[in-house]
Amino acid sequence: MAAARDCAEATTGGAIDTQALEAQGWSAAKIRAEGETIETPLRIFGKAGDSPMMLISPLTDGSPEGCVLTGSLQRLADFEAISAAFENAFEATGKKADDRYFRIGKDIAILSPTGSRTEPSFRVAVLELGDSE
Repeated sequence: MAAARDCAEATTGGAIDTQALEAQGWSAAKIRAEGETIETPLRIFGKAGDSPMMLISPLTDGSPEGCVLTGSLQRLADFEAISAAFENAFEATGKKADDRYFRIGKDIAILSPTGSRTEPSFRVAVLELGDSE
């Protein structure tokens, strides 16, 4: 939940403010090949502890930028605990199949189970929608 909130707070004007993420303890990963740092459009951020990994990819179609958080789960049933925690922290706005939708201020978060039964994981996509009513 804290990672989703960090992403939502860093989403301003259709873009992700990476300095805001760094101020919250996130660090950009460095991608290297043959000993040299490579610049890629995909930006990857991590945070100490059990935080999920954050991926940010610029959109070229003019859509607002967002971020995707991914993390592993010990058990498949842990997804329901994450969903309940999101419901306590954010405004639940709907559910479609296994996806759960939440409003975080001006942003929408889509919580989805991913992975497999033996290696469960989750994904949270945070996208800017506009002002909250």
